[in-house]
Amino acid sequence: MRLGSRTDLTPTQRETVQTIWAQWSVRRADVAIANGNIQRGVDILSAAAAAFPDNITVRKAVAGGYLTAGHAKESLAIFKTIPLQDASAADFQGAIGAALAATDLTQAEAWLRQALDRFPADPAILSLAARYEQARGNNQRAADYYRASLAAMPKCRRRQAGS
Repeated sequence: MRLGSRTDLTPTQRETVQTIWAQWSVRRADVAIANGNIQRGVDILSAAAAAFPDNITVRKAVAGGYLTAGHAKESLAIFKTIPLQDASAADFQGAIGAALAATDLTQAEAWLRQALDRFPADPAILSLAARYEQARGNNQRAADYYRASLAAMPKCRRRQAGS
């Protein structure tokens, strides 16, 4: 794509252009999917992935978009190519969510272990751990994680979750 590869931009500016383009693509894909045009949404995401294959931010956005579109296996395949050693809690949430949606419990467990080591009090990570345990059939442990997730939520979010 010409816009993201302009030679008159610095590498940081090029990355910013690519990120803006990717976010716009994901939003357009989300709108298409929400309006029932799933194939159009997937086509938009595929174009974004093809346009900027080396941009990690673009790949994360595309993987999240595929997950939203219900293409869990494609999302998981992309997340597996993204290094997560410096990942944020949100990055882990997307990756674990994709693994759970694709029923790849082995991958979900590996990412959950990393996420829980780095973000042990993150309510969304704890909730994903509960979903993982539920998928494994360990309802008691799932309930423990759900309780921990609720306890880790800020008070204003707990009031909203309880109502």
